[in-house]
Amino acid sequence: MFNFRCKKDGKRDGCRVSSGLTKKQQAIADREVELIQLAKSLVQEQGFANLTMDKLTSASSYSKGTIYNHFCSKEDVILALCIHSLKSEAIFFERTANFDGNTREKIIAMHVGYRIYARMEPVLSTCAIVAKTPWVLEKASPERLNELNRLEEEVISGADA
Repeated sequence: MFNFRCKKDGKRDGCRVSSGLTKKQQAIADREVELIQLAKSLVQEQGFANLTMDKLTSASSYSKGTIYNHFCSKEDVILALCIHSLKSEAIFFERTANFDGNTREKIIAMHVGYRIYARMEPVLSTCAIVAKTPWVLEKASPERLNELNRLEEEVISGADA
């Protein structure tokens, strides 16, 4: 009805409501978020050492093949949890960068933000440490490793600003 800046032929180039993802891509992204949340619950209940792809499969409504389309190993799942954690932490750090205070107050605000996050999300905050262990880094997918490294650089550069 209100197709502001949309072309008459139905294409959404320049249209404000376009999300940039097709319905199938959005469904895949939603499924991955759901699987990450399930993995977080499993880690919360049983710990990182007891997380397996079989347990993730039995906890979800998806087949093992579908889960392996998203993650190549349990270590890849742990890295996905770490990436999710880092994205959440980045929000806290971004808010402290915009905090109107001197350098000392900003550092204290960053510390308080991190402590709040660690208390709110103990599983996710621990992921950052677990994800840096050799047994995780060796078996995780290169794509996730690259995404993690990019996010880490982004967070660090935001803290340096």
